[in-house]
Amino acid sequence: MEYIVFIALLILSIPLALFLIFKPVMEDKKVRNNVTNSDPLTQHYCFVLDCDQSKAINQLSIHNARDTLKYTLDTDCLTIVFSRLGVSIDHQLSFYVVENKTYLKVSRIKFMHSRSNIPLMINRFFIEKIGALPVDYTYFESTICSPLK
Repeated sequence: MEYIVFIALLILSIPLALFLIFKPVMEDKKVRNNVTNSDPLTQHYCFVLDCDQSKAINQLSIHNARDTLKYTLDTDCLTIVFSRLGVSIDHQLSFYVVENKTYLKVSRIKFMHSRSNIPLMINRFFIEKIGALPVDYTYFESTICSPLK
């Protein structure tokens, strides 16, 4: 009897576990409007901004209660550290101006695999915080920050 209860609980917990795993993935896909703006390892994120670098930095400097991630910003080094549930991940902010548009690349400073959903929240953070729009990663790498430019 105990085994039947255990098996039933196991079977019932699988859909819940799948929901908890895939819900953040689906929310991220929706918020970025199906644009793949990061590399496969989510080390780099690419955006186009509706403002210039100084305004974006100014907006990032102002913390508010609605921010989707806790973070610290170093305006001198242009680094941002996202923190959530005891995990923190450092990123470098790189700005590019091409054809009167300001682009932002957010790059993880060192590779680290974390058991955190911070990578799935970065798009929402920049979209809500500074009005960033996701840009296709392949396009960005080949056109915006190409070493041949």
